[in-house]
Amino acid sequence: MSDPNERSEGTQQKLMVAARDLIVEQGWSSASNRAIAARAEVNLALISYHFGGKKKLLVAMLDRAVAEITEQYAPMHEADDLPAFVGAALRASTALASDPNSRVIAAAMLEAVHDRELAPAVKRNLRDLRAFVRAVVERCVVSEDQISGLVTLIAATLDGLILHLILDPETDVQGAGTAIEDALDSLLRP
Repeated sequence: MSDPNERSEGTQQKLMVAARDLIVEQGWSSASNRAIAARAEVNLALISYHFGGKKKLLVAMLDRAVAEITEQYAPMHEADDLPAFVGAALRASTALASDPNSRVIAAAMLEAVHDRELAPAVKRNLRDLRAFVRAVVERCVVSEDQISGLVTLIAATLDGLILHLILDPETDVQGAGTAIEDALDSLLRP
């Protein structure tokens, strides 16, 4: 007989994967309670039992997607200057663009404009991304008055590049990388 906690975690994972896959395949509005439960092959009531409702399930799914994406950004933690950071980010963005987690994050960002329950989770995740970028930028030689704006610029550029790759897989990542490096070089030149 299996452990009830393992069964519970397995059901939660199935529900989050089902929600993610529905959103990636058919859009945010396709993730109804019935569709999620059917895709996960579980009883509809388990969404409320495990998450307290669909909205909380979707926030948990988003947080899980962000955590999985963050693991792929790990090589960027090692960067000791901005060009190394940008290079690692560009290498990661090509893989991230085809990752279903990136697609669900992009969909969540758009949906959060209209969904008051989802918006705080998206905002928290964006702030976490900027904090991650800030930690790298602060290690580099950058004047204090440039840090905040540079962090936002880099985070938004990475998000935008991934979105472009999702929508157009032939996006010129190499050219974008060269342009970003040139822009950073001119911004940081004394």
